[in-house]
Amino acid sequence: MEERTLTVKGTGQASLPPDTIQLDFDLESKAENYDETINLAGTRLEQLRSCLANVGFSKSDLVTTNFSVNTDYESVKNEEGEYIRVFKGYSVRNNLKLSFPIDTHRLAMILEQLSACEANPELSIHFLLTDDTKLKELLLQDAVADATQKANILALAAGVRLDDILAITYDWSNIVYRNREMMLEESVAYSAAAIDIQPDNVSASDTVTIVWEIK
Repeated sequence: MEERTLTVKGTGQASLPPDTIQLDFDLESKAENYDETINLAGTRLEQLRSCLANVGFSKSDLVTTNFSVNTDYESVKNEEGEYIRVFKGYSVRNNLKLSFPIDTHRLAMILEQLSACEANPELSIHFLLTDDTKLKELLLQDAVADATQKANILALAAGVRLDDILAITYDWSNIVYRNREMMLEESVAYSAAAIDIQPDNVSASDTVTIVWEIK
């Protein structure tokens, strides 16, 4: 007798409050001379470190995630009206991050320091989960519950009965996270320091496929 099966895909949703704040900094330095550009980049980095030291962070807390040196050109018209590339100098881009346990009061203090920091970095703020194990557990439970509910509805409508589960397919790599992010424009001068920031939960979604034998 041919085995009869019912395959159902369940969608899981889960969320938890973030436990970590990550600040991403972008420092860009430009100058005509290579050595001058490198020295300027070093100066801006030390300025940023000094500002963060005022709120209790050490040099090792601020880590570089990317460092690049590029030539800088500008398109200009020559006497014949043709556009040519003219060398303007060098540019250094230093991307850094700073992470600490969630503390919106400390975040406000950092933003206040940055408002007067001579390094004038571009900044984005991320609210994250350091360990997503619990979120994955909740996500899997919800996905299985959703698949089971759908399967029961389908079985009842079709006049069959669910029997043993034959297979469960799930891929941890497909989890879709929605971390919370706040972008600060240079023009606002980090006025968010005066705001009572309440970050939303970190949420995730994914699917699980379950195969039941039906009678």
